Amino acid sequence: MLGAFEKIGRFVARRAAACLAVVGVLTVFFAAGIFRIDIYLGNESFVSSKSKVYQDTITFERHFGGEGVYVLLQGDPERLVSRETARKMAAFTDRALGDVPHITGAVDYVILLRDLLGSDMATAFFSPDNAELARVIEKEIPAEKLQAIRQELMQSLTPEQERQVAAYSQSLLGEEQLAKLAAMLAASGALPMPAYAMPADPSQPTAMPALTPEQQQMILQALTPEQQQMILEAPPETQAEMLMDLLPPEQLQQLYMAAPMPEPSPAGMAAMNPEQLQMLLSSMDREQLQEALAAVLTPEQQEAAAQYAMTLLNEEQIRSMQAAVLQALPPVEEWNSETLRAAVFSDDGKVPEALALLLPENANHVIIQLITAEGLDMADSEEMMAAVEALVAETGLDDGLTVKLAGNHAIYSQIEGEVMGSMALMLVLSVLLMIAALYLIFPVRRRLVSLAYVLVGLVWTFGFMGWTGIPVSIATMATLPIIIGLGTDFGVQFHNRYEEEYRNSGFHAEQAAARAARHIGPAVGIAVVLMAASFLTMLLSKSPMMQQFGLVLAFGAVVCYAVELALMFATFALADRQGKTANGRRKAISDTKLSGFLYRYSGFVRKAAVPLLIAAVLLAGVGFWSDRKLVTETNMLNMIPQDMEGLVHSRELQDIAGSVTYLQFLVEAEDAADRDVLAWLSAVEERVAGHFAGVEGVRSLASVLGTVGVDVTEAAQADIDRAVGGLPASMLRTLVSEDRRYAALQVQIDPDMPSAEQLALLEEIERTALAANPPAGVAFSPAGTMVLAAVGVDNISANTALIKGLGVAVIVAGLLLIYRRIREPLFTVLPIAFVLGLVPLVLLLLGINYNPLTIALSSLVMGIGTEFTVLVMERYREEREHGADEKDAIRTAISKVGQAITASGLTVIVGFSTLIFVDFPVLREFGITTVIDTTLCLVFALTILPALVFAFGRGGGKTGDPAAAGQAGQTGTA
Repeated sequence: MLGAFEKIGRFVARRAAACLAVVGVLTVFFAAGIFRIDIYLGNESFVSSKSKVYQDTITFERHFGGEGVYVLLQGDPERLVSRETARKMAAFTDRALGDVPHITGAVDYVILLRDLLGSDMATAFFSPDNAELARVIEKEIPAEKLQAIRQELMQSLTPEQERQVAAYSQSLLGEEQLAKLAAMLAASGALPMPAYAMPADPSQPTAMPALTPEQQQMILQALTPEQQQMILEAPPETQAEMLMDLLPPEQLQQLYMAAPMPEPSPAGMAAMNPEQLQMLLSSMDREQLQEALAAVLTPEQQEAAAQYAMTLLNEEQIRSMQAAVLQALPPVEEWNSETLRAAVFSDDGKVPEALALLLPENANHVIIQLITAEGLDMADSEEMMAAVEALVAETGLDDGLTVKLAGNHAIYSQIEGEVMGSMALMLVLSVLLMIAALYLIFPVRRRLVSLAYVLVGLVWTFGFMGWTGIPVSIATMATLPIIIGLGTDFGVQFHNRYEEEYRNSGFHAEQAAARAARHIGPAVGIAVVLMAASFLTMLLSKSPMMQQFGLVLAFGAVVCYAVELALMFATFALADRQGKTANGRRKAISDTKLSGFLYRYSGFVRKAAVPLLIAAVLLAGVGFWSDRKLVTETNMLNMIPQDMEGLVHSRELQDIAGSVTYLQFLVEAEDAADRDVLAWLSAVEERVAGHFAGVEGVRSLASVLGTVGVDVTEAAQADIDRAVGGLPASMLRTLVSEDRRYAALQVQIDPDMPSAEQLALLEEIERTALAANPPAGVAFSPAGTMVLAAVGVDNISANTALIKGLGVAVIVAGLLLIYRRIREPLFTVLPIAFVLGLVPLVLLLLGINYNPLTIALSSLVMGIGTEFTVLVMERYREEREHGADEKDAIRTAISKVGQAITASGLTVIVGFSTLIFVDFPVLREFGITTVIDTTLCLVFALTILPALVFAFGRGGGKTGDPAAAGQAGQTGTA
């Protein structure tokens, strides 16, 4: 191995210009890939796009709409609910459907009122029980149309309804109106005079008319002998009343017709009793009656009579009248403000439930929801939101009102700028802080060369992402400072060893490059291979984002190693080809005060080795135990900058409208509105609503049909089909697809329910649905963004123990292959294992929960910790080969290479620290913990590894195993 690396070093030094040119060409190639990088921060980062739940979500959104864009209107409540604003809202939604890309539908209170008034649910707003609303709405109808509707209504009345309306109308007439009516009747000459005396109900007259002897004889002959005997035996004053009781209605009718009647004059009309007047009006022709009443009743009396008539209508007449009124009404947006407010506050001065979500806080705010297409990416969101913002201005929706855009698409449209800004900030801060660190802790010539070349490795890494289709996500954007730190770390190791070999070779550049590559190349190479292997264990994660994070880190570490090795030795060979002497003012890095301090520190470790190891074991044990107390944060809204306008508006909307969180389920059937399917859905709803904690409501087509009086367990299919067709379109599209192959079951849950509990609830509901015996051919699957988020939690936290265990196993196996013994691998890995235990303890003490990045800390700790411990172990083995006993060898290794890894470790820490300054909370928390954990890796490499040697070493000089000695000599040194 040493010979191979020496040849590489010599080749690079001899062909330095060619090496630089080749790297330059490759850099151009990778740089072109950077422009192909996409940014994904949605659920596709947590759940594979090939998974069933993701595909079901795409199907769900295709038929029921994707995530909504919410337009929140705020301002004067009277202006919010006014004709002017309604007109602008109508113009906005109409144009949004035609002009804004990716918008497939819209819902607001104007649209919903249209749909409701045109559906079978119109009785909720326009019923006889809500006379005030009906009165106000009728004002929107032109007088001639309203009069025609009322005439049509009167013509549809049954005889009994006509009699009751006539009686009610008569009760409204004053003396002057009675006189006018009498004059009209007298002038018409169309009414038979005897009919004037006929009562409305001849079987119940209030007085017996005077009878002639002939009439009395006729009546007695009509009675049975028993009835005649009863009349004759009765007192004279009661005989008339008894006759009225005994006479059949037909004979009593004849009796009244034969009785003397008042003259048809105002005085005669006034002399009529109520029964006679009612009989008079009911005997008139229908058209004569309507003309007479229209002529004598005032507009107010006509209105009262019409309202009274509405109370008498049967269901068929109500539907007919509603249809006539709705056809005559202008569009909702053309209603005057009084009518709009009457409709909006039709529930005893409150917003009815059907409109409440769109008019929160009793219409102190107005919400417009735009429904989007399925499968939109961040670029689509940005394009769509830009068009929505322009449309708000074009339609004047913001004139006199405050308009705020909310929802995930409003957030996604702004996130790209935040991501690019944060990455630029991290890059600038990383470079500046690295420059400062290198000047302070790395006293060699050309100390910034390693930083310059790590930027080349960075270009290769992000170009690799672009060419392979790996997007920038919350996780992969964090690789920028990590790779800068790791690459600079490798460069410092190469640079330091080159300077040492350059002095030792008598300032011979080629020889120095060859020797430096021979000694430092294998040591850092071993660390890089093991580091990359530990990163690649993240491929076992179920989360695509974590898989990509591990892959990018592994690729970045390898290419930074290769680029630094090639570019640094090529550059130094060209710069020192004249044999220039090194600057005498610069000390070798191994000759500083830090080296002396570390040697003394190793003496302390030697004395306290056992207590230090016991403390490390206890702390690691506590840390592993505390892991169960940490939860996983997967709410993307909590991971992004909290001052983003879209996020601020979205949270404000949530506070105003209430947190409505739904778990959605996709029902697939040949006919999702089939009676058997709906009956099964009804059973599922009943079981879910009554048996699971945290469920606040369940909704499907079955329960909505129940609100309009259709019991899906008993109704005929024809009745169900008719009721489905009568539902408001804006409501129906959220419950069943147009082709009726899909239906939605919406389970409203407590918004504070943890993600793990949401996932458990999903699984319980699935089992419940299957236990309810779905009809043949029916499929039931969870779908939707909330479901993806819940599954994403499980994906992120899944296999974490396996990833940690496999990472340690890979490192141990690699070290066993290299060292061929167990002691060195154990001494190398145990400090890392202790740090792994401390990771959850650090998170717990800092009050930080797991998130997609902090979960990856174990792989990062293993990768970085392995580099530190391997470099210490390699120098320790080198000192052993030089004849030192174990204890002296480890002290020398700590003082020599310890300073180098301290310098390189500090560059890594400085690189990670830039994460602390970005606005993304997830990155900031990751930055804090990585700085602490990297520091722990450095401290444990310099403390626990020598403590293990001191506590369990055998002492003496060289190892007695020549083969082992020979092998040690082949691996090189730091």
